[in-house]
Amino acid sequence: MKVTHYMNITMSKTVPNHPKKESGLQFIDVETQERLIAPRKRSIIIGRTDSELPVDIDTTPVGGFRKSVSRQHLQVQASSSGFFAFDVSSYGSAINGKPMQYQKPYPLSDGDQLLLGGLHLKVQINN
Repeated sequence: MKVTHYMNITMSKTVPNHPKKESGLQFIDVETQERLIAPRKRSIIIGRTDSELPVDIDTTPVGGFRKSVSRQHLQVQASSSGFFAFDVSSYGSAINGKPMQYQKPYPLSDGDQLLLGGLHLKVQINN
C-alpha cells in the first residue's frame, strides 16, 4: 500500500509496547488503496494542485483530473467536536452516497465514504 505524505509532515506517533501507527486524518482511494494523509491544520483543501490554486491534498496522483475532481473540491475543517467537510467544487460531492449541498458542513466519521467527482475516498480518523 502506497502512503503519500504532504507538506513534509510526519504524522505518526510512538505508543509504548505497540507498533507505530499513523495518526490524524487520512483519505484512502478505494480504487488504488493509496493513502492521502492530511497535514495537521485547522482547515485543508482537497483537489488538484496548479500554480494558481495550491491545495493541501493533491488528487492528481490518484486520477483526480481524469475523475473530474475540481482544483478546489472539498474543504475539511477541524474543530473541538471533530472534522467537518464542505463541498466547494464545480462538480459536486457526496458523503455515504448522499449528495452534499454546496458549502454546507457535514460531520466526518471514521469509515465515511466520500465521492469527489468520480474519485471514491474512504475517511480514516486515527487518534
